[in-house]
Amino acid sequence: MAPGRKIDPGPLFDWPRLVAKGLAVSAAPADPGDFLEDARRFGYRFAPEHLPALLTSFRDRFRPGVTGPLDDADRALMAGLAARWPAA
Repeated sequence: MAPGRKIDPGPLFDWPRLVAKGLAVSAAPADPGDFLEDARRFGYRFAPEHLPALLTSFRDRFRPGVTGPLDDADRALMAGLAARWPAA
């Protein structure tokens, strides 16, 4: 995913099907951390001005239908992803 550059795969993509087949990662919450730092550690690449697009992409994938400002649930899921699946 490339927040701020691309909008696919989009909010209607069937991520649960890919997770069930072992082709995509799942998220488990951890203690909330620094969202941007954890996003980079997980592998998201983005410019600071693309935070809104990053949050939308992240939520489309891991919290479908959620809107509003960044919250502790976002921080906890991103921290869990960064801890379990750090980018190489």
